[in-house]
Amino acid sequence: MQGPRLPKRRQRLSLTIARIADRTRIAALIAGAIATCQPVNFEERLAVERMALANRSICRPADDHFDRFQRLRAQAPARK
Repeated sequence: MQGPRLPKRRQRLSLTIARIADRTRIAALIAGAIATCQPVNFEERLAVERMALANRSICRPADDHFDRFQRLRAQAPARK
């Protein structure tokens, strides 16, 4: 069963916002990986950046699930 459908314009807007948040998260992952691995040359730096991007792609589904849960929780009526 699928949730309610958004108009195409709203879908595009929500995807854009998610991508901007991804950029911030990716930049933090890359900075952390570079600080940890301390690459010596350009090739090593590219390898470290690719590891950070792979880490983000692994974590993205869990983050998306958590975000959906938070939105549903915020929309739920308050319990007494």
